[in-house]
Amino acid sequence: MAAQAPVPIADFTEPSFGEERSPMQVFDIISDGKVENLMPPWHGSLSQEEIWDTVAYIWSLHLAPEELASSLQTYESNCAECHGQDGESGQPDVPSLSNKALLGLTDSELRQAVSKPGHPPVAELTEADLVLATTGARSKGLGLAISAPTVVGDGVVIVTARNGTTGEVLANQPVRLYIVEGDSLVTDRVEQTDEQGRVRFENLPRGESWLYVAEVVYQDLPYSSAMQQFQPDTTELQVSVDVYEAGGSLDDISITRGHWVISLTSADSIDVGELYTLNNSGNRVYTGELGPDGINRVLRFDLPARATNVEIEGGQSDRFIIEDNVIIDTMPLAPGQRQILFRYTLPVEEGSVTIAHPIAYPVVNLNLLAPDLGMEVDAPGWVEGERVQAQGDVLYLNYNVSNLPANSSPQATFRGIRADILPAQVTATEAGRQIIDANATPGISGLPYFPVLVTALAVVLLGIGAFVLYRRQQALAAAEPQLREQARQTLIAQIAALDDAYEAGDLPKADYDRDRQLLKAQLMALMREETGT
Repeated sequence: MAAQAPVPIADFTEPSFGEERSPMQVFDIISDGKVENLMPPWHGSLSQEEIWDTVAYIWSLHLAPEELASSLQTYESNCAECHGQDGESGQPDVPSLSNKALLGLTDSELRQAVSKPGHPPVAELTEADLVLATTGARSKGLGLAISAPTVVGDGVVIVTARNGTTGEVLANQPVRLYIVEGDSLVTDRVEQTDEQGRVRFENLPRGESWLYVAEVVYQDLPYSSAMQQFQPDTTELQVSVDVYEAGGSLDDISITRGHWVISLTSADSIDVGELYTLNNSGNRVYTGELGPDGINRVLRFDLPARATNVEIEGGQSDRFIIEDNVIIDTMPLAPGQRQILFRYTLPVEEGSVTIAHPIAYPVVNLNLLAPDLGMEVDAPGWVEGERVQAQGDVLYLNYNVSNLPANSSPQATFRGIRADILPAQVTATEAGRQIIDANATPGISGLPYFPVLVTALAVVLLGIGAFVLYRRQQALAAAEPQLREQARQTLIAQIAALDDAYEAGDLPKADYDRDRQLLKAQLMALMREETGT
């Protein structure tokens, strides 16, 4: 399969392998994947220990057995006295060799760090022995657990919980504070609010890498704050969380933006991905209508009449129901935004296919993207925009339609679909469809290039962070799925709102980049918490 990959596959036996990347980089790629290179994430299938075992084995492949044995001997002779036989010195001023900072260095950077002032002199070592010593140190570090950051400091986080529907504060309400360092969830704490709806968390670190998110579960739905961090020279951080009562109205539901992404899989069919950002503009949770089976039907998404191979991101849970060619989302929609992504296949007949179905909610903007391969497009009511470059040199036709009323049925017809216009990676192989089960890694299943296409388009349309993190969220463990899903949807809504503000010119780039990174870190932290990584 390597010949079909969009980039060369890494050669683990290359002697310079460790010079070009760090163990932490390899860990992150295995854990989070690299979808643009067709590398899936494995955090949902492998534990942290298993991923580190994999990193250690990969690292050993560019070392000859005799070189590895010699490096351990050199380490024992020159480094073990300070760093310990197993890489754990136990001394506060001598770092563990499994420290994140050291595992974040490439082999050449590690040698430079060892040679800097402040480290015991290594002048007596030849260059060859220095390489062996640091190789041995690296081996010790990869054989140990990663040391967790210590949560200690003089910072105080004060959380206020309010009812956004009634305006009242929430007294005697449990509040969970998530404590994040970098992009890793370190721990969480739970305290009860007082009569003023406030709770105080103390002894927290205030460094720039530490981030905080408060969560309140109210009427079985979780609500979380924006991610916050201490400002320089401040020891107190104020955080607020709003919850809402049920009773929302269908009139408050709309789609702020939607995307139809077309992919040619063969001359006989096309793949369609639909991505929607839904908005509840009211101040109550919309719970939908009770069905005959006792399950609330909250949101509905119609499919074209001949749609097959329907797949929904997160569809392995009980959240989604497909009935009468309609996708039903059973999760209540709190005030704010939520995204949904699903895909399906439509047959091509005599070189033509039409995409058309009702959309139950008013749509502010709907975007249609299809590869520019010479097809004829008939899209009544759509406005053709400039073509967009979403991946390499591939251009995509770009159509938009705005301000659609509820239950509108936009449509687009594609003609002239033939085998000779298909992308090379489709005609090179007819890969079988892969249906992802509950334990598989996240992503849209199907032909292997399809996730790459959708992700690449997301770079143009939504920004890579929001889209990729939206997809990663679906791989989280099954524990408390409804609560965690709502928390993640809140974060996605915040990212979407941030993107809109920046695109509208209401937010400086520096503020946008900073705030978006904070939200991204929180999503990654929640993901790692649930998967145990």
